[in-house]
Amino acid sequence: MVAGDENTTSIPVPLRETAAWLVALDPVHTRWLADADPTSLAGHSAVVDSEDIRRLVVDSLLRHASETELGDAAWMRTRWQLAHPGLAGQLAPVLNEAAAGQPEEWSVHARIRLAARLAQDASAPELAGPLLSLAEHDGWDAYTRKIAARAAFNAVPVEAASRLRALLVRFADEAYAGAADPDDELRAALLDLLWPQHLPLAEVLVQLRPRRNRNLVGGYLMFLRSMPSRVADSELIQLLTWLRAGVAADAGSASSDEEEPAVGGADPMAVESSARPAGALTANRPDPYLIQAVVDRSLSGDNAAHRVDDVAAVLWAGLSRHRDDVELPAPVDIVDLDGDEPAQVCRLRRALARALARVAAQHGDSDPGAVWPIVRGWHRRVPWPYEEETAGQLRPAHRRGLVDAEDFSWALAASEEAAAAGDDHLAEALGSLAYLVFDPTSPGTVELAYSRQDSPAWKYLRSAFDPVRLDSDYARMMHNRASSARNDPSVPWQQADLLANQLTVLLGRAASGDTDAFWQLLWNLQVDPATGYRREWQSDACSRFQACPCLATRQRSSFWKRHPDTSMPNTTTPPPGWAPIGTTGGPGPATSRSSPWTRPAAWTNYQPGYGAHGPAPSSGSRPPSPTASASRSCSTEQRTPPANSPTQSGAWFAATLPVASGRSR
Repeated sequence: MVAGDENTTSIPVPLRETAAWLVALDPVHTRWLADADPTSLAGHSAVVDSEDIRRLVVDSLLRHASETELGDAAWMRTRWQLAHPGLAGQLAPVLNEAAAGQPEEWSVHARIRLAARLAQDASAPELAGPLLSLAEHDGWDAYTRKIAARAAFNAVPVEAASRLRALLVRFADEAYAGAADPDDELRAALLDLLWPQHLPLAEVLVQLRPRRNRNLVGGYLMFLRSMPSRVADSELIQLLTWLRAGVAADAGSASSDEEEPAVGGADPMAVESSARPAGALTANRPDPYLIQAVVDRSLSGDNAAHRVDDVAAVLWAGLSRHRDDVELPAPVDIVDLDGDEPAQVCRLRRALARALARVAAQHGDSDPGAVWPIVRGWHRRVPWPYEEETAGQLRPAHRRGLVDAEDFSWALAASEEAAAAGDDHLAEALGSLAYLVFDPTSPGTVELAYSRQDSPAWKYLRSAFDPVRLDSDYARMMHNRASSARNDPSVPWQQADLLANQLTVLLGRAASGDTDAFWQLLWNLQVDPATGYRREWQSDACSRFQACPCLATRQRSSFWKRHPDTSMPNTTTPPPGWAPIGTTGGPGPATSRSSPWTRPAAWTNYQPGYGAHGPAPSSGSRPPSPTASASRSCSTEQRTPPANSPTQSGAWFAATLPVASGRSR
């Protein structure tokens, strides 16, 4: 049962629970197991109910503390059950050694740390004194002090609370906190132990600062994320007011940094700026995770609408500076299981958008560029592992912005309402919001916008209706944009006839069962005969490829006559064993029999795979020259794909086309 030599004895993992049962059944003859591998037995200590064996396990653990604290057991959330009447007497002498400070010898250090860890299970009041002294000792590392503080609080909560509260006050000094607790983990443990039973919210707020170690997912981060959900409704306004003041102070300090003049008249670009980067954390600005949690908490509950203005002020401080840590609040990003937004969520979301527009207007930011962050200035929300699911029949909507095209009519009406009330700045901000969500492809939206030319949004929307002079710069820009992905249409491609002849040859060879000709045909059908550009298509409707007009109708009819078994009905269900080549499931004959590219009887070894699983359409790929394009697209002897095909990059072209049976994909 015990493997290894005298110095490395350990119980194999599959036998550890068995060993614990053996010790429990016969503690007299199995004491040597407790001494040989105490860590393994401690993991199954719930089975061992012998006080004598538990005492022996504790003694052995303390002797092997240097190995135990460096092993996996120190990092696992174990629940050792080693409590027995004599445990306090075993641990007290070890804990008393901590008064001299953190020792340089690791074996002594590990023994004291392990004793503090075991004291959490003991809950012995007589150990509270040395444990509190260890927690208050600045000469010890924060990790050991955190363990001692928890152990002391578990033993005597009321008596320990006063001393731990006094210890927490020290961390208001940033210099002290940075030296004694660089990762804020001891601070987090004290806050978690004392609040809310032994600490008022006002003293908690003094201790909330941005994380020093942003790469650590530890106790302080967990406290920041969970703390707002534990705040009572009566104290939520206090928390939100404090948060609003914090982000306002940070915004003010950032503005003063940005306005600081250059030193000594030197080139401002050459002087090291004292301004912070956009994502930097400061002592003034609360941690982004805390802001997110407070915002979510404030927008939840029956009185969420009364807190929208304060929430908007908090969010705008980050949105206006284009920070990358402002996430869309969860309570306004919810839909039901059918994907429909509940009415109360829609009202709250639009109320938040209106409040943000009001804050922007108060800061003098009413044009579309300034209001744009309300629409699309949000950072993508990443759910945490094991994050609590939305309650009831709701789920996250994963919206990309706070408002979208569905809110155009609301934004338009809201801007008119603000104008009627005499709030011109808010009216202009909401008009900008309507302009940003305007969808020019929606006939109903276009008609609504045109019928409301007296709206504050019309000053921005009118550009979509104004005539464009054909000789204007804007018209030339539109023309260049439309033709940027192709050649000048006034100069036809000189190799179009060669392409048409080659496609005819490939079609005949493919109809006779030539497998190489089949993929060459599909590849070359993507070449535009007017320009010589080749565009990759994702659609499996091959009859719509750019070069299909080069094939005469009689050739397609002849193909169908020679292969009547390839006829595909006008249905969304393809024949068994064949991908829907030539059909897209849409209505009409253009997507069914009119396509000549279904399977002939000779191609029995082909497997489905082309079409919807092919490469996504690109913006246009062009050969180096028309001559090179002709040779690449029209060579009758071509047996391998062109140089820019997937074959040349190491992936066989059959990854997106039907391939012969037995060929690797």
